[in-house]
Amino acid sequence: MATTFFGVNLQQLGSGIADAINYWGAAMRDVLPKGMQQRLSVGQEQLIVRMDGEQLALEQNVNGNIETLATFPHAGELVDGEAITLVKKTLNQDNELILQVDDVTVLSKPVGFPAAVADNLRQTLLYEMDKHTPFAKEDVLFDVVVEHRQAASIQARLYLLHRQQVAPILTAFAQAKIRFDRICPRSAPSVNLLPPSLRRKRPMLPGKRNLFLGLVWLLLVALAFAAPLYFKRDTAIRLEAQMAALQTQAMGESELWERRDAEESNILAFVDSYPMPFSQMYEELSKILPDDTWVNNLIYKNGRITIRGEGKDTTQLIGRLNASPLFKNARIMSPIVKSKLSADKETYHIAFDVVSSEGGQGDDQ
Repeated sequence: MATTFFGVNLQQLGSGIADAINYWGAAMRDVLPKGMQQRLSVGQEQLIVRMDGEQLALEQNVNGNIETLATFPHAGELVDGEAITLVKKTLNQDNELILQVDDVTVLSKPVGFPAAVADNLRQTLLYEMDKHTPFAKEDVLFDVVVEHRQAASIQARLYLLHRQQVAPILTAFAQAKIRFDRICPRSAPSVNLLPPSLRRKRPMLPGKRNLFLGLVWLLLVALAFAAPLYFKRDTAIRLEAQMAALQTQAMGESELWERRDAEESNILAFVDSYPMPFSQMYEELSKILPDDTWVNNLIYKNGRITIRGEGKDTTQLIGRLNASPLFKNARIMSPIVKSKLSADKETYHIAFDVVSSEGGQGDDQ
C-alpha cells in the first residue's frame, strides 16, 4: 500500500519534487556559457552496466552523449572483478547507476485495472502476480507504466524479469557495497524493474555541482526581492534628509531664540544641582581622607556626596568630614563590616552634604 499523509501520496510527491528540480536545473544550465555547461550536469549523468550476451559493457551517458568505457567478459554467475572496480572508480553521487538487460529477457504485456487502484497499482500487481506469470512473485522483478487513463479504468504495460537473470550481477556488486538505481530493458529506459528496497540510497537534491546552480538561483531571487527594497529605503532616507534640511531652513528666528533660552535654563539647572565644582570637591576629599583609606565608589548629585570604600577607622573619618568647612551632616549609611581583602580594614558606606562654595549649603533635591 502506498504511503500517504493526510491523503497525499508521499512517493508520488517525492517523485514530483525530483522532476521539478531536474527541470529547473536543466533550465538554469541552458542560460550558462557553453564552457560552464560542459562542467555541470543537472541530474542527467548515467553510468550504464549493459548486459550484452556473454559480456558486460560499461557506458557513460552525459546529456544523451553515450561513451563506452570498457567491456568485460560475463558468463553465468561469474562477474569480472575489474568491471566492479571500474564502476566503483567512476561512480559518484551525480551518476544514476543503471543495469540494462536484453529485451528478450523481459516479458512485456498490456494490463488493465479499475481507476480506483491508481494510487496502489504496484501493490495490486504484487497481489495478482500469479495471474500474469507462472513464476512465484518472490522470483520476479517488475514495473508497470500507465499508458492510458480513463474515468473508470487504467490501461498499462507490465514489464517482468526473472530475478535469476540478474541475481549474479546484483550479488557481486552488493558484496562490493554497490547498489543500482535502476534495472531496465534496453528499449524502455524509463522502466525500473528494481524494487525500491534494493535501490541505491541517494540524496534528495542533486550533487555538489547542482548545488552551485542552486546557490546562484537563490542569489538571483534574493537580489530580485532585495534590490527594490534597498532602493526604496535609500530614496526614503534621502527624502527624510531633504525634509529635515527644509524644516531647519524654515525655522523662524523667534523659535531659535526660544531654543536658546531653553538650553540656557537647562545649563543653569545643572549648575545649581552641583553647588561645589568637582575640582574643589576632589581636592578637599584628598586632604581629609587618610592615606590608608580607599574610595571605591563616589556619587555626587543634588548637593550630596555618597562614598563607599575601605579604611581602618570609619568613625574617625566621620569626624574629619564634619570638621571640613565644605562638608557637613556626615553619616554612616550601612553597617560597618570587616574587609574581605584586608584583615585590618573595614568596609564603609558614608553620605554627607555639600556646603556651597559661596558660603551657603546646597539644597537637597
